Amino acid sequence: EYVSGIRLPAKCTDCSYRNFCPVCAAVCKSETGEFDKISDYVCEFSKSGKRHVQELAEEVRNED
Repeated sequence: EYVSGIRLPAKCTDCSYRNFCPVCAAVCKSETGEFDKISDYVCEFSKSGKRHVQELAEEVRNED
């Protein structure tokens, strides 16, 4: 019952970086002490990951 009530932060629901984000309830809890709060670090990490993947994809496209 306790676990079924745990929710991620609302801002994560429709975030454009979601596919690049390691966020889960455990990450939220360990970074902020709360299940429903996200740390700026996690958001920056996700943004950086997306940029890196995009840069690598561009390099691969340019190899042809």
